Amino acid sequence: LDDNGIVTFVNPAGAAILGSSSEYILGQVVCDVMHHTYTNGERYRPKDCPMLKPILDGEPQRVDDGYVWRADGSGFHVTYSSTPVFENEEIVGAVVAFTDISEIKKTESALRESDERHREIFDTISDAVFIVNSDACIVQVNPAASRLFGYDEDEFIGMQATELITPEYHHVFQKAMRMVINTGSFTTESVD
Repeated sequence: LDDNGIVTFVNPAGAAILGSSSEYILGQVVCDVMHHTYTNGERYRPKDCPMLKPILDGEPQRVDDGYVWRADGSGFHVTYSSTPVFENEEIVGAVVAFTDISEIKKTESALRESDERHREIFDTISDAVFIVNSDACIVQVNPAASRLFGYDEDEFIGMQATELITPEYHHVFQKAMRMVINTGSFTTESVD
């Protein structure tokens, strides 16, 4: 960008990700071509645009969750930096480098949804569920465990799981723990 925020260089990859050509982008103000609107539809004021701030105040900017727009009007999440360019101690422009993080955002959203589904199941299942660490120490329980065993959830935390198991089944539990630690899972036909 020059000192007016006009795009003076864009590499082919940057043009392609913006769904445009270098020829179209060159000579346009960055706020008009790719960074003009917040995701809520409100227009950026140039003085608030992190891409232009280094031109205005000489301070580099890094944005980890930005949003830019393609030529077709669709947008995507980016992380970007905008760094001032100095010539003879005068700001003459800025270099903006961005990375498309759309897939990361989709993965984060899917993970949040999955966590919410698992949390809902964990909290509403009628069976007691205990999560233990590798030392067989309880680190989390579901509400059903409290109802079935008569302890508050926080009373379970730090308790050894074997305290809740009949002594003649301790060897089954220990075998299960070894299997989980060694293979990541445990299956059995019956505990009889």
